[in-house]
Amino acid sequence: MTRYVDPVSLRQALIQYYNEGELRTMCFDLGIDYESLGGQGKANNARALVAFAQNRGRLDEIVTYVRQTRPHVRLKMTDTPPPPPDAAESGGGGVTINVKGDLVQGDKMKGDKVQGDKNVYNISGTVVGSAIGGGEVHAQTIAGGDVNINANPQDKSEFVATLNAVKKLLEEAIVNGEFEDERDGKDALKEMQEIAEEANSEKPRSRTIKRSLGNLAEILGDTGKVVEAAGKASAAVLKAAPIIAGLIKAASVIF
Repeated sequence: MTRYVDPVSLRQALIQYYNEGELRTMCFDLGIDYESLGGQGKANNARALVAFAQNRGRLDEIVTYVRQTRPHVRLKMTDTPPPPPDAAESGGGGVTINVKGDLVQGDKMKGDKVQGDKNVYNISGTVVGSAIGGGEVHAQTIAGGDVNINANPQDKSEFVATLNAVKKLLEEAIVNGEFEDERDGKDALKEMQEIAEEANSEKPRSRTIKRSLGNLAEILGDTGKVVEAAGKASAAVLKAAPIIAGLIKAASVIF
């Protein structure tokens, strides 16, 4: 019989056994942007984190993290799936894409245009994040699963959180066999590792970060042409490529 964690018990455990810095680390390790939770203080963000994970079917990831880092904590389990969280608290309620102050609602289909100084990175599912870039954008439908990647990081912590989320997409692309040459997948992850190490260093070098991001963009560009030609619209590499373009621009401002 499947057992489910009680969200209230999980929220209480996060509040009782973790300080705010540890909650930030948890979010970083799980590829969640802590700042986007929107709560004020540890208790509110713990509640928002549980609602966020519950809305996206990721409660088990937090439970596993708690069991690994606080093995003495006993979470309440039930035989009944928990009810969905309130939409206002969990960030649910349809597709919304914030584009530099403008609001674009609904799924963008291939061939649709978004005029002005903007790019749309998150295309389908529940979308959180902004977009930067320039010129006319031909948005492409990316099917399958919710996407929660901040495509316009404003500071170092957000930049690193976005890197971590993109890394998960690249790992997914490798598992799905999207890289024709296995070396390309390994090279992509190697570039991601170097970017993360530089971004987390005491004095990050913008030029070094942008160079590695450029190398990564080139790898993903070549791979993207292959998977797109094969009709794999939901390919993880197609989700990752435009985010890299945004990170290159963001790196010039942040570092």
